[in-house]
Amino acid sequence: MLPDRHRATARRGPALGGASASAFRLRGLASAEPGSCGTGLLWHHVRVDDFVIRQATDSDLLAAAGLRWTWVVDGKDAPPQTDSIDFIARFARWARESPMHICFIAESAGDVVGMAWLALNTRVPSPRSFDRQNGDVQSVYVLPSFRRRGVASALIAAISESARQRGIERLTVHSSEEAISTYARAGFESSELLRHLIVTE
Repeated sequence: MLPDRHRATARRGPALGGASASAFRLRGLASAEPGSCGTGLLWHHVRVDDFVIRQATDSDLLAAAGLRWTWVVDGKDAPPQTDSIDFIARFARWARESPMHICFIAESAGDVVGMAWLALNTRVPSPRSFDRQNGDVQSVYVLPSFRRRGVASALIAAISESARQRGIERLTVHSSEEAISTYARAGFESSELLRHLIVTE
């Protein structure tokens, strides 16, 4: 279990996006000028119902780390390789030092109740556009008590909009079975051209 200061964001239950059961891509993202892929803070926040979706700040990263621990260790009963305090500290430090991974959070009454990550992937330059990026939706998780209220969909929409603002060409996700319909409603579609190889079990 998490230490007391992290339990506000710790609940049992499966995540929305987890096992790589299905692969999807969202096409037609690039609305910015070619080569405009930046890593600055482009997304501000949007209020939906009684929660706010916004890009995480440094002060949110410990809570996001707590959600990640809860999802994997408590929700999936996966044995950890370290204790929660060490993992949460290391995760927050990794997130601060990783400009290619952008965290979005759902906040309600000052508590972080959900998260989703946009992972940026630099592509080989093309004569048509030298600075190219793809994006991948990762680690979408919402606390059980806030599910079925549109929180996950709002997080995915925030990532999609941020991807458009960055001029990202394609957004992909490895979806869990239960989340396929959520991603389909967000515009993701299955592609016969998208393949993946499991290198390590």
